[in-house]
Amino acid sequence: MIRRLVRMYKTIKETNEAQLKVSYMISPKLNQKELDGITYFNSDLYVKACGARIAYTAKTTFGETIILTDDEFETLPKDLRKFILYHELGHQINGDLNRPVEELQKVMRNRNRRKVSEMELKADEYALSKTDLETALRVMDFLKDLTKRLGLSSAEIKQRRKYLLKISK
Repeated sequence: MIRRLVRMYKTIKETNEAQLKVSYMISPKLNQKELDGITYFNSDLYVKACGARIAYTAKTTFGETIILTDDEFETLPKDLRKFILYHELGHQINGDLNRPVEELQKVMRNRNRRKVSEMELKADEYALSKTDLETALRVMDFLKDLTKRLGLSSAEIKQRRKYLLKISK
């Protein structure tokens, strides 16, 4: 049973990645946006297909790293969107997508399970260096409300908030 579930998960993940790569190759300018010099692509479908909310960082077939956002991202105030984009850019700068696929899958599986990954903390740290503490805390409040709406644990968000307060001193 577990092996079948793992095979199903891998098949779904590979299909989602393939669709993302094909879409990017066919229409790279589709839904392309820019904020504070950061280019991103608004694609609600792909962000949700990747199992994420608000924003997601992915690699294209050509090895380029792109940021994808969902429709809810566009409704946020500009300063919150900037922090989120810088957070995603932090993943790129920190080389998170160059890690082995198995490690990235483990991080995604363990999300919202009481312990935040080092990757998320370092991406938050980079975003804080480009914005301010007030904005960072407002983003954490938004994410906490979002997790509650989705019925998920907000333990990860609490840890991220605590880390931001600690490093800003």
